[in-house]
Amino acid sequence: MINQLKKNWKIIFLIILVSIITFVFNIAQIPQFLFLDEQASNNFYEKIKNIKVILEDDVMISMRVSKFFLENGFPGFNLTDISQPSTSYIYPIIISPLFMIFPDNIALVVVVAIGLIFFVMAVYLIIKDLDLKTASILTIILFLNATTLNYLFSGWELIWQPYFIILSWYYGWKISEKKDYGRLNYSIIGISSALSVLIRPDSLILILPLMMWVLFSKSKNRIWSLTYFSLIGISFAILQYEWFGNLTPTSARLKAGELPDLSYSFNYFVNFCILSGGAALLIPLLGLKLLKKIKLNNNIALFALFAIISHYVYSFLLSDVFVGGRMYLSTLILVAFVLVKLNKESLSFNNLYKKINFKDKNIFLNLLIILAIIISVLEPLKNNFSKKIVRSYELPHKLSPTAEHLILTNYIKKNFKNDEGSIGLFYLGTASFYLQEYEIADFLGKADENIANLKVKWGPPGHNKWSTELSLNKWKPVLVIFDSSQAKLSKKNNIEYLKNKEKFAFTHDFNLELKKRGYIFCKPLKNLNYGIYVRKDKFYKLKECKS
Repeated sequence: MINQLKKNWKIIFLIILVSIITFVFNIAQIPQFLFLDEQASNNFYEKIKNIKVILEDDVMISMRVSKFFLENGFPGFNLTDISQPSTSYIYPIIISPLFMIFPDNIALVVVVAIGLIFFVMAVYLIIKDLDLKTASILTIILFLNATTLNYLFSGWELIWQPYFIILSWYYGWKISEKKDYGRLNYSIIGISSALSVLIRPDSLILILPLMMWVLFSKSKNRIWSLTYFSLIGISFAILQYEWFGNLTPTSARLKAGELPDLSYSFNYFVNFCILSGGAALLIPLLGLKLLKKIKLNNNIALFALFAIISHYVYSFLLSDVFVGGRMYLSTLILVAFVLVKLNKESLSFNNLYKKINFKDKNIFLNLLIILAIIISVLEPLKNNFSKKIVRSYELPHKLSPTAEHLILTNYIKKNFKNDEGSIGLFYLGTASFYLQEYEIADFLGKADENIANLKVKWGPPGHNKWSTELSLNKWKPVLVIFDSSQAKLSKKNNIEYLKNKEKFAFTHDFNLELKKRGYIFCKPLKNLNYGIYVRKDKFYKLKECKS
């Protein structure tokens, strides 16, 4: 292993260099760092200590679950209501020791660093046998497309996912190519495959075809793959059922029952996955290059192709709300891995350069692939750099909603005790993480089984189930963090938005119901856009709102 790393030191240096460049030049989407200077100090270390780190709001849900696991022994969210809002089974559990070892801000940065390391290792497994020029091109494609740039430093478990999937396929290919039927290889496949599914359940689509190939393989040692995969999976399923009475996370029920209509899926696919320069454009074009090399027999590449197509279709149909098409990342990594494995001899920069001629019958496909690479790399680079160019009259920079929520959590802690009632949220992650000791009323169903099991109303996936009466009757929140521009809307406008089934119309529904129940809106911190709806019996506590 050490010799292999020494041999590939240039490749390793290349991957690390590209990672550093994306961070240092802020090309990628990086975490937010907020300095709350209420107790200003000139001491550098005191300042560092007071910095608050904000990852993507959905990621911060897993971070709260992680701290909850440390305190209570199971990966839940509230003590008074059992639910599992994290999509990943084991991600919050694995990272929980970080919050025991480090302060929260350091732990969150370490979480991001670990995700980056896993992604770097996945790319290394793909390019380690390529010449430096070809490895450079593939590294740039895998790192600088919009999907990777949006999520590489996010702390999301989907950055861990590709490594365990590729590790499983890597050892499957090793068995296939070298006829190395050793027990260790099969054991690694079983363990890594099980971990990939526990990290993200949709990994099952990318792993099951490999497990089928293992089942059809010739070695008696295949039993070790199947045994480890089943044993780890069943063991955790028993734990999962003990904790929650369900085998799937709450978020699975939130998105189950009714897929988004095809027009939404197509719209998201084109605008947020392809035109933004995401991985979704590269996958089918690179995949076409695989077809010639795949034989219709018990060939591991055929099983890999089935996995790629299945997960691509799944990602399209399930759809999303986030830019860059995050769910396509593991599929892109697997496509690149298979492409390299099937073209080891011909896939070099010099060979590729020689083949680019207009007499080649495959020139159209090659040109499409080049175009896809240009869009996938240059478009996100252009977009990210253009965001750095700020007009003078746009200063000072506006805070993000999650940053405002964090600032409001300090205000809430000073004015409300955790036994006075729950805190109502639409953005579930950041505020709940920094309000760890409070019960959280989740109005959109990621952390509330009652909402997750409702029928779909309308709107984007994960934001199309809600019930104002059910949530408010159940939780009786002492306050609700709310957008002031939404709170100011008239009753007529709220009703009109609901009638027209506007996206994210749940805010209008809650706006009407909160006012009806006597909640009073207040913006205690005037420089923020967000304020709070406060229960009438607790409004007297807010000095900033009495005038």
